Amino acid sequence: MISTYTIPFLETDMSIDFVGVKVGDVTGDAIDEMEAGPRSRKEEVLYYEIIDIGGYKEVTIKVNRDIDLSGLQTLVKYNPDNLIYRNMSPAALDIGSKHFNAVRIGEMAISWHGSQDIKLKDGDALWRILFESKSGNEWNYGLEFVSANNTYLRSELYEKDNIYEVTLERAKDDPQEFNLIGNDPNPWDELTKISFDIPRNGMVELELYDGQNRLVYDRTKIFSAGKQKWQIGNREISQSGVYFGKMTYEGKSRVFKMLRIE
Repeated sequence: MISTYTIPFLETDMSIDFVGVKVGDVTGDAIDEMEAGPRSRKEEVLYYEIIDIGGYKEVTIKVNRDIDLSGLQTLVKYNPDNLIYRNMSPAALDIGSKHFNAVRIGEMAISWHGSQDIKLKDGDALWRILFESKSGNEWNYGLEFVSANNTYLRSELYEKDNIYEVTLERAKDDPQEFNLIGNDPNPWDELTKISFDIPRNGMVELELYDGQNRLVYDRTKIFSAGKQKWQIGNREISQSGVYFGKMTYEGKSRVFKMLRIE
């Protein structure tokens, strides 16, 4: 007897012996590989940035060129000895619980397609992953997209009539583009000034987290190009303790650590 089963979400791991029919094809060019040769594939690279937030690592996945994105699927691998997955948040892609499965320790499956293409600019963020850090050894985080044929989900990106095998690389950041010097004095009592340098007029966001990773300050201001200072006083931060700051400009973030004393 033939039965029908619908998989509504990629929320739970499951083991089902079945013959499935895929309804819908994000590239519009589905080919029965039993009757035809494989499609020609190109390569595409996405990159990630890591921000350290008080014992947590915020990983942002970004595109490295202008692109009209139709869909994306990938198997993300990470080293569970150094990272603990906590949550995922959308950016340009509206990734919700139905689009990913993070049940298996050390990996997460993501599958997304849009009703219409999304126009993205070079450097736009696709989604963000929050990890708890068990180690500061960034060289051993093991972050990668798996593209091997022997996995259950090939890492692919779809752009109109093109299909790409997609890989993941660490961003090569230019420290001269946006330079955060730090705060002075540090430690501080009544007030401190955070010095930074931006190449163009623009909006700067400052977030401060306490030792329990709670957001205690979040402001946005517009600054002129060049060397600037952002003043923080005991009215904004009234409790003594260690604080972690994240300053963001044009999608790039810098982090620092400061101590408030009484």
